[in-house]
Amino acid sequence: MTEDFHGMATRSLENEYLQLDYLVEAGPRLVRLFLAGSPVNLLADVFDFKVPRPSMGSIPSWAAIACGRRPSR
Repeated sequence: MTEDFHGMATRSLENEYLQLDYLVEAGPRLVRLFLAGSPVNLLADVFDFKVPRPSMGSIPSWAAIACGRRPSR
């Protein structure tokens, strides 16, 4: 599957059991997880949720955590 996630390009990794979608240009960020053959996303879609940061504004939840990287300071 090469669709988009709220306008951002995605790619997929899949096997006979699962399909995992991730963002191409922002990440790696995992955005969707499906059981094989199912249209139901097992991850919560909280795209509009903002993470508040005191005195620094807020950041979108999809930008909050990079997979496999230590959070920047």
